[in-house]
Amino acid sequence: MGVARGRTAATSRTITDHVTGEGTPRQVLAFAPVCYGSRLDATNGPVCNQKGTAMKPSAGNLFTNLPAQPPADELFEVLTQRPGWKIERITSWGHATPQCEWFDQTTDEWVVLLAGAARLRIEGELVPRELGAGDWVFLPARLRHRVEWTDETRPTIWLAFHIVPEATKGL
Repeated sequence: MGVARGRTAATSRTITDHVTGEGTPRQVLAFAPVCYGSRLDATNGPVCNQKGTAMKPSAGNLFTNLPAQPPADELFEVLTQRPGWKIERITSWGHATPQCEWFDQTTDEWVVLLAGAARLRIEGELVPRELGAGDWVFLPARLRHRVEWTDETRPTIWLAFHIVPEATKGL
């Protein structure tokens, strides 16, 4: 199951599902996106979801719109999400998980530190992990962890990918 690519057309044609090989005659309106099944097609055109609806891309820069001063709380910004997963930017600036509290998430989390520095404690490990730019960690669901420290002199920017464990079964 992937995305499909389509193109604009203004003729009547048979649309072939590239997975089943079955064709369906359809009248295609001028300049309407035409989506082909559930695979990537080599033609230029809109990216389409599995229902054949054209999707719009989203884009941004992970290093823009950062606070000029340390905010009272960490900032969590969802960049994109779909059923079963989400990607978010987390901005910390001198923040830490309160003493005696732990994150105990229902999702797996892959996180990379893009800028700044942090200290991460993972339950069961004797020594906390010192993280700098480029360091990443995979935290399976229900693995308790906490942020013990983040840089107080500049923003610490994390990119976190959360995925529901059931979404990875069979991979």
